Formats: sequence, C-alpha cells, structure tokens
Amino acid sequence: MSAYRPCTLCGAEDPTVLYVCDEDFVSRLVYEGHRHAYTMVRCRRCELVYIGETVTDELLDEVYSAGYYQGRDGDGFHDYSAEEAKYRPRFAGRIERMAPWVEEGRSSVRVLDVGCALGWFVAEANKHGWAAEGVDKSPYCREFAKEKLGATVHTGSLADLDVPSPGYDLVTLWDTIEHLQEPREMMRLA
Repeated sequence: MSAYRPCTLCGAEDPTVLYVCDEDFVSRLVYEGHRHAYTMVRCRRCELVYIGETVTDELLDEVYSAGYYQGRDGDGFHDYSAEEAKYRPRFAGRIERMAPWVEEGRSSVRVLDVGCALGWFVAEANKHGWAAEGVDKSPYCREFAKEKLGATVHTGSLADLDVPSPGYDLVTLWDTIEHLQEPREMMRLA
C-alpha cells in the first residue's frame, strides 16, 4: 500500500513521486516561511498531479487565515489586498466574455464564486448587474468583502452552504480547484 493517498480524479493508487516541497524547496520557489512539507505526486493512470498527503481542515484553516492574505509569518501573499488593481480588471474581462452565454434567456443572473478570497469577482459581478455571492474558508475574507466591497461572502465551503432554490445560474472557482482536497466532489456539488 502506498504512503500517499489515491488519485482524487480516477482513484488509482501508488502514484509516482515528483518532488517533496519541504521548507527549503518552497522558500526558494514559492514564498519564504512555508511551514508545511508536502509531496507532489502524479497518478500513474490518468497523470493528474496532486498533493500526496491528506490535508486536514485544521491545516487549511491555519494556512488560509488572515495572515495568508496579509503576509504575517511569511506565509502566503505579502499584501493580497494591494493586488486589487490587478485582479478586478481581469474579472471584469471574464464577466464581459461570459455575459452573452450566462445572460441569454434570463431576466436576472445568480452567481456563486467558490473560493472567492477577498471578493473581487463577486464585486465585479454585482457591478455588472448580476446577483453575486461568494463562499470562502476564511472568515477574514468574508469580513473584508463585507466591509470594503459591500459584497456577500459566506464562510465555509460549497458543501456547507445552504443553497437557495432554484440555485445559481453560474458557479465559478477562479484559482480554487487546485487548492481542493477533493476536486471531483466539489465539481459534483457545483
């Protein structure tokens, strides 16, 4: 039996080890101060690359705390909120490209952005006239979105959300799916 978890896409066991992301490796290639070593593996059957270890909800809560977005302890972004001018136009462009397909035949559009971070896509979608909400693990993100953007962001995951009837017309996961422990389950829920 492999020391690593089965593939999150096809379920195959015994993946190939690509590299170990220890503190030295990560500090050189991603950002300094990362405290959690993990192993990147590739499925021998479908070739999906994923983290070989099981990542607990407690660890994810620690990683995606306010410090992740504010650069405390050297984790995550130096100051994610300072990158708003970079992300908002990007999201506005995505909305512009999606609008003809999303709006067709609808008098209103309900949107949910899963893993919405500070809520910039939610704010841009609302600005466009859509009824947008977000969901993110981080209570910091919810508070930021509410206070700075007037946006509705729920704390938790899509599985935790009480989805209103009739649901959403569009569900987005911008820069999110690669962070998920079980991406296949997330796609099923979406």
